[in-house]
Amino acid sequence: LFWWVARTCVRAPTHPLAHLWHLCASRLGGGYVQPMGNVCSRRLSKAGARIYATPAQDWIAIVEAQEQHEAELARREEEAARQPRHTLLQVVLLVPSIAWALCGWSTLIGFPEAMYWHYIDQTGKNHIHPQLVGLLWTFSFLLLDCLGMQRLVSANSGLVSLLPPLLFALSALPHAEVRSLCLTGAAGSLAWSAAAIMGGATDSPNRQRDGWACLIALCALLMVRWLYSTMNPILDDPLIKIAMGCIGALAAICTFMEERMIRRVDGNGDASNNCLQVSDCRGCADCGNWPAAAATGLMGGCALVLFQAYLSTLTEPSASSLAQPSNLSFLGAFAALALSLAALAAVFSMVPWWLDTCQAALFIGGSPFLGCILQWTAGERVESWGLIQGTGSRAHAGLLILVAAFPFMLALFGKELYLLARSRAAGRALFVVGLVWTVCVQAHFAVIYGPAAPSWGTELEGRSYLLTIVLGIGWSIGVVSAPNRAGRPSVHELWYMSQHSTPRRGEYTSGALTLLGLLFGAFLTCLVPMRLLADDASQQVGGMGEILTVVQYNVQQGFNMHGVLNTRCVSDALSAAGADLVGLADASSPRLATSNRDMTLAYARRLEFGHFPGVPGALSSVDGGFLSRLPFTNASARTLRVPPGCNHCPTQTHLWTRATVIWGEVPVHFHSVHTEWFSDAGPQVAEIAHEIREHYSNGPLILVGTFNMPKKDHERPSETPLRHFLKGTGLREAFGAMDPDAELPLPATELVRGLHVDYIFYRGLELRNASILGDVKCSDHLPIVANFKLPPGRPHERMAVGAAAARAQRPEREVEDEAEESPMTRATREELSFR
Repeated sequence: LFWWVARTCVRAPTHPLAHLWHLCASRLGGGYVQPMGNVCSRRLSKAGARIYATPAQDWIAIVEAQEQHEAELARREEEAARQPRHTLLQVVLLVPSIAWALCGWSTLIGFPEAMYWHYIDQTGKNHIHPQLVGLLWTFSFLLLDCLGMQRLVSANSGLVSLLPPLLFALSALPHAEVRSLCLTGAAGSLAWSAAAIMGGATDSPNRQRDGWACLIALCALLMVRWLYSTMNPILDDPLIKIAMGCIGALAAICTFMEERMIRRVDGNGDASNNCLQVSDCRGCADCGNWPAAAATGLMGGCALVLFQAYLSTLTEPSASSLAQPSNLSFLGAFAALALSLAALAAVFSMVPWWLDTCQAALFIGGSPFLGCILQWTAGERVESWGLIQGTGSRAHAGLLILVAAFPFMLALFGKELYLLARSRAAGRALFVVGLVWTVCVQAHFAVIYGPAAPSWGTELEGRSYLLTIVLGIGWSIGVVSAPNRAGRPSVHELWYMSQHSTPRRGEYTSGALTLLGLLFGAFLTCLVPMRLLADDASQQVGGMGEILTVVQYNVQQGFNMHGVLNTRCVSDALSAAGADLVGLADASSPRLATSNRDMTLAYARRLEFGHFPGVPGALSSVDGGFLSRLPFTNASARTLRVPPGCNHCPTQTHLWTRATVIWGEVPVHFHSVHTEWFSDAGPQVAEIAHEIREHYSNGPLILVGTFNMPKKDHERPSETPLRHFLKGTGLREAFGAMDPDAELPLPATELVRGLHVDYIFYRGLELRNASILGDVKCSDHLPIVANFKLPPGRPHERMAVGAAAARAQRPEREVEDEAEESPMTRATREELSFR
C-alpha cells in the first residue's frame, strides 16, 4: 500500500491522493519523511510545523532508496541465516535430538521382542495379541495419504514426534502386556513421525539436524550394547528408559515451538506444502503412486529386518558366522561402520545429489545383495549337523558389507520416502514396510519352529540363510524399481538443486562431525581398553576350593515369568549359590525376535566367568552353552537329532555342549544338554547315553540338563528313557530321583506344570549335598545345585575301570531297545501344541 500510494503521488503531485499521503505519513509516523543518502529517515516534527512537500523527482529517489534498502536487508538477513551456528551451539542443539533418536532405535530393536514374548509366555495372561495391534498401526499409515493428513502432520511434525518418546517411556511399566502395546505403538508412531519430518519444508534445518542425530544415535547405541555385552540398558532399565523418553519428548516440544516461530517469521515457509492441494483429496484410490510406494516400502521393510537380524549389535556379524569369535571380532563391524559414516558425511557435505545417480543405485542396491548372497556359503562345522550355511569367513565378510552399506541404505530409503511424502504417497510406502516386516517375522518363526509355524515351516526349517538371501533380493528389487521422476535424470538438472538446497537457518555438519569424532575417539581410547582389561582379569582363575558347585538352570531365553529380562536376577542367584560350573538350557533365542541378545555372554560378563557359546547364530537354536569359573578345554557342541513322530510339533534344534574342566589337576568332563519337549525325547536320551558309553567312559563326568521327563507328575523318572543313563555309564543322579521307590510327586523344577524335568548326573565325584533353589523365580524353571568333592586317591582312574566293567556287562541288544520310541498321547500333544 505504501509503494502504491507513493507511486500515485509521484505521477500526479496535484492529485488529491498526494494530500492523503502527506496526512497519513504525518499522522502514522508522528513526523515527516526526508531523503538521507540511500535510506529514508523518520524524524520527529515540531508542533504545528507544516507538512514537508516534495517534488516528483524527490519521491522517485525515496522509493528507489527504500527498495534498495529492503533488498540489502534481505540479502544480509539471508547471509546471516546461512552462516552456520557455532559448533558448541550445534552440539547443544543436537543432544536432545540424539536422545529422541535413541528412543527410536531402541523401539525398532525392542518391539519384535515384545511381540515374541506373547508366543513363549506359558502363563496365558496376555489377552491382546501385539501383532494384531501392529497390523492396526500398519493400516493406519494409509490415512497419511487421505484428506490432507500428510499436510497436517508435516505442518505439526514436532507435535507428532512427541508420541514415540512418550510411548517408549510408558513401556517401562512393570506389566508385559502394557510393555508390548507401548513398544508396538511407539514403533507405529515412529513411522508417522518419519512421514511428518520428510514431508516438511525442504529448507528446514530440523531435517538436517534429525538426520545427523539419527546416525549419531545409531553409533552410540551400538557402542553401548557392546559395552554391556549385547544388552541394551536404554531398553532394559526402567529408569533409563523413562529419562531418555522425557528428554526425547523435550526435543519434540522444542521442535514444535521452533516450527511455530519459523512460521510466524517466514509466513509458513514452504507454502506449497502447507496449502491444500488436489492430491490431498485423492486418497489411496489414486493408483498412480502405488508402484513407487511399493518399491520404497519393499526397501524399507528389507532394511528393517536386516538391521534387526544382523546389525543391531557390533558383535552379531561375528557371533552369527563364527563358532568361537574372539574378543576383538567386533572391530571388523566397527571399522566398516566408521568408514561408511565418513563416506556418507562426505556425500552429504559435497555432492548430496549423488544419491540420485545410477552409480549410487548400483552401489547401494548391489552391496546388500552381495552381502546376503554370501550367506549361502558354509565354513563352520558342527558334529552330527555338518557344515552350517551362513558361517565362515566369506559369510562374515558378507555381513561386514551389510554393516558398511547400512548408512547408505538409510539415506536412500529416506530420500525415496521424502519424494513420496511430497507426492502425498508416503503412507502407502509405510504400509508396505509393515506388511514386509510381518511376513518376514512369520518366515523367521518358520526357521525356528519348523512345521509348527503358521506357514513355510517345511521349506525354511533351520535355513535362516534363505530368509537373508530373500531379503537381499527384495532390497535390490526395491532400489531398481523405485522411480525417480522419469527414471534417473541427469545430475545437472535444476530439479536436483531444488531438492538438495541447504538449510536457510544454519547447518549442523560441524557439530555432528565433532560429536562423532568424540564418540569414536572415546570408544577406541577409553572404553575398549577398559573392557578388554576386564575380560583378561576375569579369565584369571583364583584359588580352587575343595568343593565344586554345579548348577543347572533353564533360563527361558532370558525372560522371567512376567516377560522382563532376567540377566541381573540369574547372575545374582548364581553368585549367591557360589556356582563354579553352570549348564544353561534355553539360554539362546531367535536373534531377530530378541534384539540379538547373547544371554550366555551377558551372564558370563556379569559373573566374570568364562563361557562357551555353543554354535554360531546362523544355526537357529534356543539352547545356549555353559559358564565356568574354572579353565576348560576341548569345548565342542553337537546337535541332537529331531525326534520323529510329530509332524506338526515345533522341531527345534537342541544342543549337547561338552568340555573338559580342569579342577585342580583333575580333568572333569562337563556336559550340558537340552532335549525336546514337544515330542518324545527318548531317542535323544538314548543317543546321549550311547555316546557317553562309547567316548566318555573314562574319568569323572558331570551331565546336567533339562530332559523334559517325566511329562506327568505321577510318573517316576526311572520309568522313562532316562534310565538309559544309569546303564553302562557309571552315572548316578544327584537328587535320588532315579530311585524306583522315589516318593511322588517329585519336587518341581518347572513352575508352570509343576514337573521335575531338570537333572544332574555325575560319576567319579563325591556328592556332598544337592538342593533346589525354590525361592529363585528368575524364569519358568528353578535352578538345581549340587556340591561335589573329589574322593581320596585317583578317582578318575578307578572310575575308568568301573565304567569299562559296567559296559562289558551290558546286553548286546540294549542299543536297539534304547532306540524304541514311545509316541505321544493325543492329550499331551494338545497340551503342548504350539500356539
